[in-house]
Amino acid sequence: MIVTRGLSVDTEAAEGERPQRLDDVTFTVERGSFVALVGESGSGKSTLLRVLSGFLPFSRGEVRVAGMTLAPGTCDEALKLQLRRKAVLVLQEPNLFPHLRVVENVTLALRHVRGLGDGAARERAMAMLERLGVAEKASVYPGELSGGQAQRVALARALVLEPAVLLLDEPTSALDPKRKVELGKLFGELAAGGTTVLAVTHDQGLADAASARFTMHDGRLTETG
Repeated sequence: MIVTRGLSVDTEAAEGERPQRLDDVTFTVERGSFVALVGESGSGKSTLLRVLSGFLPFSRGEVRVAGMTLAPGTCDEALKLQLRRKAVLVLQEPNLFPHLRVVENVTLALRHVRGLGDGAARERAMAMLERLGVAEKASVYPGELSGGQAQRVALARALVLEPAVLLLDEPTSALDPKRKVELGKLFGELAAGGTTVLAVTHDQGLADAASARFTMHDGRLTETG
C-alpha cells in the first residue's frame, strides 16, 4: 500500500538541469493494485518514484509505503535500508553490474540481502529469467544484451526479491510490442497476488492494462481513477 498526503518536494537544480518539484500530491494505492502513472516528461513522475523509494527526501507532507512512514527531510539510512527490502525501484536505465554475468546480477541481492544460498538463489533467478524470456542470456555479461534484454534482466533482479511494492520507471520503453503486452499481463498477475505496482509510463497499452491511472502535470496530481 502507498499513501501520500500533501507531499511536496522543492529542490534547487544544478545548471542545465530541471528542478525536482512535487506540489501537494495526495493519493492512495491499495495493496494489490496496478496503477499507471502518466503525464508529460518533466511533470514529476520519476521524482515521485524516487521519494517513495527513499532515494529523494521530501520537503513537506506524509508518506507511507509498505507499512513504513517516511518523514520530511533526509531519510535515516537504517530506515531506507528497511524500506528497500519492501519497496523496489526499477529505473529506466537497467544499471546492471557490467563485470557480473546476467544470472549473477539477479542472484546478488538474493544472497546478500535475502540470505539465500547459492543453489536456491540461482534456481529462483533462472525461473524468473525464464518467465521474462531471457534465460538463454544467463551466462553472458550485460554488455552483450540488447536494450530490451537488459531491461528485462533488471526487472528480474527486482522481482526475485518478491517486494511488497514495485515501483517502475518506463518498464517497457525498450521492448517490442509483444513483450510489452506480456509485461502488462505479468504486472496484473503480480497485483492479483498482493503486490502493489506503480508504473510510470508513456506506453498507452501498459496504461490500459493497469487497474487505475493517475495523471501528473507540473508536479501536481491532476487526475486519479
